Amino acid sequence: MSSVSIHLTIEPEHGRPVSLARITDGEMLRQVARAAIREARLDAIRAKAADPMLGLIQDDEVSRLQRYFGALIPGFSASTSAPIIPTGRMVA
Repeated sequence: MSSVSIHLTIEPEHGRPVSLARITDGEMLRQVARAAIREARLDAIRAKAADPMLGLIQDDEVSRLQRYFGALIPGFSASTSAPIIPTGRMVA
C-alpha cells in the first residue's frame, strides 16, 4: 500500500538539500492539499488575465490536483477547498 507524506527540506544556496522532517498526519496533509489547490486557483486567475488559453491550462491543473489529492489522501474532498473569488480572497 502506498503512503502519502510531506517532506520539509532545507535547500542551502550551496550544497545538497537536507530533509528535516517527514509528516504523515492526515489533517496536515489535507491542509497542505487545500493550500496547493488555492495556489493553483490563484495561478489560473492570474493566467486568465494575461492569456485566456493559458488560464484554461491552469484550470486543468486545478482539476488534476483535486483528483490526485482525492484519490491519495484519506478524507480529502475537493469540495472542502475554499473557492477563491477574482480579488484573490478566499470565500468561506
